[in-house]
Amino acid sequence: MTKREEILRIFPDNMKRTWEQALGWADKLQEIRLGVGQPVRLHYSGEERFLSGRGVLCTGLQEAWYLTEREMDEISAVTPCTLLKTKSARDSLQYPGGIG
Repeated sequence: MTKREEILRIFPDNMKRTWEQALGWADKLQEIRLGVGQPVRLHYSGEERFLSGRGVLCTGLQEAWYLTEREMDEISAVTPCTLLKTKSARDSLQYPGGIG
């Protein structure tokens, strides 16, 4: 299984299309950060990018996709992840063992 395929299986079917567009550089992807009310953050080769709801990588927050609680629930329903409470009382997901 490729890294791209491994990443895509983390997300529910209704989100896969958005993620497919963003994973052109999956081999350089180091980290995905997800949090309720937070922008979707991707780290590629040490640089942070944000994912828009259209699946486009961007550098600014104005186009970033901010996950809702419902979207986080959908993700956690299809992937073996741990729901964490951070100090700021926002929810985030941690994928055990990393990706790749």
